[in-house]
Amino acid sequence: MQTTKYQLRHPIQIDGRTVQEINLRRLTVGDLEVMQHEQSDLGKSIQAIALSAQLSPEEVRLLDAEDFTQLGEVLGGFFG
Repeated sequence: MQTTKYQLRHPIQIDGRTVQEINLRRLTVGDLEVMQHEQSDLGKSIQAIALSAQLSPEEVRLLDAEDFTQLGEVLGGFFG
C-alpha cells in the first residue's frame, strides 16, 4: 500500500521517544467507515490521521496545529 512520509515541523514525544516524521498510508473504505462514527469534522480528521499513521487519537492530539493541518492536506491528496 502506498505511503507518504511527512517530516514534522514540530516533533512530538511519544513513549519517551522523539517522533520527527510520520508515514501516512492511503485510507481504506474500512477506515472511512470508522471515521463516520465521529460527530465533528475535527474528530473525523483526528481519526483519519490516527488510522493512516497508525497512531492513537491521543497521540495525534499531541501534534502542533501546523503539522496537523499539513497532514490533513496530505491525506486529502490521496483522494485525487
